[in-house]
Order: sequence, then C-alpha cells, then structure tokens
Amino acid sequence: MSATAHLVLGALFLVAGAYATWTMLELFGGQAGAEGKDRATTRHRWAGRAFGVLYAVLLVSMLLKVRGAGGLGATQALHAMLGLAIAPLLLVKLVIARRHKSLHRILPGFGITLFLLAFTTVATGALPRWQRSSTAKAWESVPEGDLATVGERLGQTHCTACHDLGRVEARKGRLDANGWAQVFDRMAKREPSLRDVRGPILAWLERDYAAAAGTAPAGGGTDDRGGRGTDDAPGDDDGGRGRGRGRGRGGDDR
Repeated sequence: MSATAHLVLGALFLVAGAYATWTMLELFGGQAGAEGKDRATTRHRWAGRAFGVLYAVLLVSMLLKVRGAGGLGATQALHAMLGLAIAPLLLVKLVIARRHKSLHRILPGFGITLFLLAFTTVATGALPRWQRSSTAKAWESVPEGDLATVGERLGQTHCTACHDLGRVEARKGRLDANGWAQVFDRMAKREPSLRDVRGPILAWLERDYAAAAGTAPAGGGTDDRGGRGTDDAPGDDDGGRGRGRGRGRGGDDR
C-alpha cells in the first residue's frame, strides 16, 4: 500500500472513530427521546462497522510491512504495539454490547479509550512520514564532500522506517557500492519516500559500510530481509553509487 493511501485510510479511520464516539456519548448522555436514540444507535453501528473494517485493512497492511523487517525502531515498535492493542479492546467492547447489558454503563469508557488509541496509533505512523518528507529536499544544495554526512543523518529517519540500523551494521563490508545500491532500490519499492534521498544515503553507505572494490565476499549480496540471496534488483545508470545531483533517483525507480 502506498504512503498516500495509508494516510488517507488513517484519516478515514479517525473520522469513523470520532463519529462513533460522538454518537455513543449522545446515546448515554444525551437527552434525546426514544426516536432520537434509535437514530443515534443506527448511526453508531454504521460508524463502528466502518471503524472495524478500516482497522482490519490497516492492521493487515502494518503486519505485511513489518513481516521479515528485522528489528523495529522505537517509533515503529510503539506504532505497532498501539495498533495491536486496539484489537482486544474492540473485541471486549463488542462482547459487552451484544451479550452483557448489565455492563453497558462501562461502554463509554471503552469507546473513548479506543478512539484515543486510534488517534495515537495514526499519529505515531504519520509524524515520522511528515518528518521524512520535510527533510527530503534539504540535501540538494549540500556540497559534494558533505553528502555522506547528510546521508548519515537522513538514514536515521528514513532507513528506520522499516528496520533498525542493526541490519545495516550486520552487512558492513559484505557489499560493495553497487550491492548497496541494489539493496536500496528494493527498499525504495517498499518505502517510496526513500527515492528522494537516494544520493546522500548511498554516499553514506559507501563511505561507512561498503567493501572496497573487488573485496566483497563472493555471493555477499543479501535480500531485503537480511538473509543471503541474489541481488536481482537492477542497478541504476550511474553505477549504483547514487552520487548524481538533482533528485538522486536512478534506474527503474524514475
């Protein structure tokens, strides 16, 4: 799922949650008559269904993204844990609503807690994306000699979108510059925001982690889950070093 689609679904998820919470408060605290409560109940049910469907879609998308990603950064781990915490609370709320009428008085607390969890989950996913987007263009005016230094800073925010930097450390000296370019291009297919910072990040990887030309271990390429494999992603037209200026994009990612 693209980053834009993920953000749109996250926004709709929050809207559905907010509306479901509002109609629930109307039901339990409002002064509407029987007819008004019936309408509020219907609206609450439809909002709750939309909330549940959107949650399921976002949860599957998150699980697919973190599957095989290795260690997660602190923000990504928090985002995942908050997202998973919604599931049992939502299930308990449904069971109480359907089968335990004597406990209906505690449903508003469940609803408010679910909305707060949903808001925090979406925020911890959206804010890092906004941060990466706001810093992606800053490197374009950087002198060539400082490109790797800028790439090191960008790697702290962009590479950790999918994994911690321990996976990069584990490959130190096992890939040459072209091998890192191939790994990067595969990562950019998962996280499109990486394409805007290709040049500086590859300059950093080449400076600090690449094997000297001709010294990389035979078959030293690794797949994008950290295992040993074949680098089947195409290189770019500048030898994969990513030192081209401008947007820093290359190869098939144009």
